Amino acid sequence: MKTKQLLSLGLLTTLLCSCAPSNVIYDLDEYQTDLAWKEGFTVCQLNDLHLSTSSNLREEFEYFRNIISLNGTEKPDLIVLNGDAFMDANREVVTQTIDFFDSLEIPFGLTYGNHDTQGFYSSNFVNQIMLEATHSIYKNPDSRGKDNVFGRSNYFVNLKEGNELKWQVIFMDSNSYYGGNYDTIHDDQVTWYERVILESNGLVERPSVIDETTFAKSLLFFHIPTPEFKTEIEDFKTNHPGVKSHEDQYCDVRENISSGINKNMHLNIMKAIGEYHSTVSIGIGHDHINNTDLRYEDENGWPFHLIYGMKSSRGIYHDPDIIGATFYTLHETKETNEYGHDVYFDLKMVALQYGQDISQGVTIWSTKA
Repeated sequence: MKTKQLLSLGLLTTLLCSCAPSNVIYDLDEYQTDLAWKEGFTVCQLNDLHLSTSSNLREEFEYFRNIISLNGTEKPDLIVLNGDAFMDANREVVTQTIDFFDSLEIPFGLTYGNHDTQGFYSSNFVNQIMLEATHSIYKNPDSRGKDNVFGRSNYFVNLKEGNELKWQVIFMDSNSYYGGNYDTIHDDQVTWYERVILESNGLVERPSVIDETTFAKSLLFFHIPTPEFKTEIEDFKTNHPGVKSHEDQYCDVRENISSGINKNMHLNIMKAIGEYHSTVSIGIGHDHINNTDLRYEDENGWPFHLIYGMKSSRGIYHDPDIIGATFYTLHETKETNEYGHDVYFDLKMVALQYGQDISQGVTIWSTKA
């Protein structure tokens, strides 16, 4: 059901615009926003809004206002628009959407999906509007996307108590298309990720010994799944046939996994995560009717979660029982759950159909992750 081949006229913009890096290297603080840490800091992930010139924005905005309230009475502390917020949109749709999220007075960020620049505007327009919004935490040190890191949405948030780093939320651009396939995270982005982890934690080079206490914990968000998502999903289905959940894992996968592939890349973001023992979860979107919370453990023995978050609108295609929002509630200290796994945050996926009151939201998965 993927719309890979349903490319709009705006695709020409994407293909003509090179996001290849230049030789400009910026200080990390050009990519950084600091927010105040609090116990229970909550991140709300919204995926694949696919707003376009045919969208009824009044109805969509009402729905978004409802789903970001599904975690309880308090507002989330950060909203993540995790790719494909737009497809076949125009300048007015983009501007009204960013203005809406800005009006909520909640810090919000955006990652690029494969469709966001396929619209009736310049390829840099979304970038410009996000940089102008008051409550946007989006950063791009070179507005042309020509820094030494591939893509446009590579930036991060440091959650601090005073000068002490407690958590990080890292955003990366999984890019769009490469050689007839979906693209992936490039080598210079992996190097940038390593730099973010090191320098944010007061180091300039990787220590010879790294354990779970070396670096502050982090969440990582990008749009297109890596091949490891497919491998873990297949393993779960093989080992636990006919069920959606087993112990503290969840897997409701209703379509093929459209992972990114670029054979010219040599550095693997998954390997880097395993080496640095900081990131405890990857949140993605892209495949609209897949939801997961799977534990992945690489060759270094560092476990982290592969999370297909909820699709958050009816745009393009959806299953009405699994659209809504995904919430991460962060904790300063880890706990050990009943299955013997270290847990650093609570995870909740809540579904809400259009036209329903928020009291009718259905929690489809909730656990300490």
